Amino acid sequence: MTAWNAAAWRDSFVAVGGTLSLHDGALVVGRLLTNVEQDRAAAEVSREIAGNPERVAAVREMIANVDKNHVDDARFDAPAWLRRLTEIGGGYALGAGRLWLIVHDCDGVALEGVMRPLMGHPERVDAVRSTVLSLQIHGAEAPS
Repeated sequence: MTAWNAAAWRDSFVAVGGTLSLHDGALVVGRLLTNVEQDRAAAEVSREIAGNPERVAAVREMIANVDKNHVDDARFDAPAWLRRLTEIGGGYALGAGRLWLIVHDCDGVALEGVMRPLMGHPERVDAVRSTVLSLQIHGAEAPS
């Protein structure tokens, strides 16, 4: 019997439309509810870690390490982030001082990768908000 592997599990879960993130240090396991078969497959894969604290901890640690290595504060570029969002079918707007991200047409896996740099970084959300405000004031589109 093969030993369980957190990276292989993550790849299987993401392949069936599952999403993984951390919120206040807790692992958040999500499933897209737009496709019944995909949701069932993600539910089946998620059972491999449900009720198993060691596996949950292994996946959480892996996601935390990816977040640490994936995101570099000094190199965050809000206009580039907006371009990535629009490249996957997303959009954005600013209304009443709030930043609105339009993501209903985005692929869930691609969206997870785009959103990861913002998670847990309110200063980056502020940078994106400021960039959108600047674009709206000047009537421009996101720089290419």
